[in-house]
Amino acid sequence: MRRLTRWLSPTGFVLAGFCFLLTFVTVACDTPGGYGRARAGGQAEYTGLDLALGGTPTVDSEFLLPADQWREDRMPGQPLAFAALVLVLIGLVWAIWRRDARIRRAGAAAVAGVAALLLLANQARVESYLVDRVQEQVRVAAPNAQQTSDHVQTGNGFVACLVFLLAICVANTFGWWRVRRRLPKATGVATPSA
Repeated sequence: MRRLTRWLSPTGFVLAGFCFLLTFVTVACDTPGGYGRARAGGQAEYTGLDLALGGTPTVDSEFLLPADQWREDRMPGQPLAFAALVLVLIGLVWAIWRRDARIRRAGAAAVAGVAALLLLANQARVESYLVDRVQEQVRVAAPNAQQTSDHVQTGNGFVACLVFLLAICVANTFGWWRVRRRLPKATGVATPSA
């Protein structure tokens, strides 16, 4: 059982890192006049890597506008997403490295917790940024359109990454607490009597 739990954190960090290849935010297909390179009916999907490093969204080729009609859809690199990705990689190395269980668990919990907070802050910032950008583009295509915030949606990759990071944080916090409670018994240190 101990060997199994020993590899839960590295596996969790690997899965969280893999989620950066999945969709973190989407500009929906019902955006009036389309968005960026996508015509109405298509959707633009930004992966976690697009957010962390900067990049253009994935658009189904069936819904691509002619090149002369493309509008701005490139996402500049987001420092918070990049920091979260770096922390996921640090967490993976930390969780694999053999060391005292208390230190390993405390470090993994802290890294995962901070990475989750950075992801949440980044997601709020990116979605707000995209709502503003969509609003500018919709104003031209459909001046009477309302509720542009409805066209920007959270992707499954972001949700899965956040779930993995929170699970790592909670599991390692609990594991750290259990190891800490057992420590005097395991080392044979006598506890002073009152």
